[in-house]
Amino acid sequence: MNLVTRPADASDAVFAYTVKRAALGKYVAQVWGWDEAVQRAYHASDWAVHRPDIVELNGVPIGTLEVADHHDHVYVGEFYLLPAYQRRGIGTNLLRRVLKRADDAGLSIRLQFLKVNPVRSLYERHGFQITGESTTHYFAERSPSSLL
Repeated sequence: MNLVTRPADASDAVFAYTVKRAALGKYVAQVWGWDEAVQRAYHASDWAVHRPDIVELNGVPIGTLEVADHHDHVYVGEFYLLPAYQRRGIGTNLLRRVLKRADDAGLSIRLQFLKVNPVRSLYERHGFQITGESTTHYFAERSPSSLL
């Protein structure tokens, strides 16, 4: 299995939207309802500021992963896999890479996710703890492994 991430370029914008809609759409619909025009506009605005890496398996794009380094933590943002590639250990593999990167730097990792998204179990298995919440999202953090 050749699993890599590469920087996204302008030609990846449609794929990034497609994978986000496929992976997250049903949860967005549960919370706010799905409005295609609103979602496309939001994606375009977000894409201009936070461009995730593209996840490829054997040369085929299968997802996105946004990792942003800050002075006191690493932030994981757009982390989506096409449904056909979920529950196959790929997300765990990618997450472990980010965990190692943060551990090596001695930094915590922060992220957020929709409350209705079952991804919570993945994050909790890897040491994330809920640190706060909004009406729609949980906020989670994982300390560096040396501090666990």
